[in-house]
Amino acid sequence: LHYHSRETNGFNPTLVKREMGLGRPMMMGATAYLINGDRAGHIWVIDGYHMAAKYHYYYRRTTKVVNKKTMYSYDVYRCRAEIDMYHMKWGWGLNGNGWYATFEPWNMTGHNYERQIYLFSEIYPNR
Repeated sequence: LHYHSRETNGFNPTLVKREMGLGRPMMMGATAYLINGDRAGHIWVIDGYHMAAKYHYYYRRTTKVVNKKTMYSYDVYRCRAEIDMYHMKWGWGLNGNGWYATFEPWNMTGHNYERQIYLFSEIYPNR
């Protein structure tokens, strides 16, 4: 079988969401720069998307002196953020497969795949 696909330079969340909505997995490729100056490349599959809620907690301490004793009270504030999560299959068995946010390094085998990013979309058989 021969397949049609389109290549895009860089990570495009809108494109990924569209392809996932159409039920089409995508391929993603990137390069990692190693400590010794070499480069390592890899291609993996993106096969899911969802919006996740993350909560951040902030604490504020208030100090009061009552009867010459220092009293502390703490107020807790919770902030909710919506985060795009993408399911990635790395092609090394189950090692590293899972949900990743775009701000997290795509780190497998100690390599951060964050350079020369390509997306391969609209993958379907030629008719």
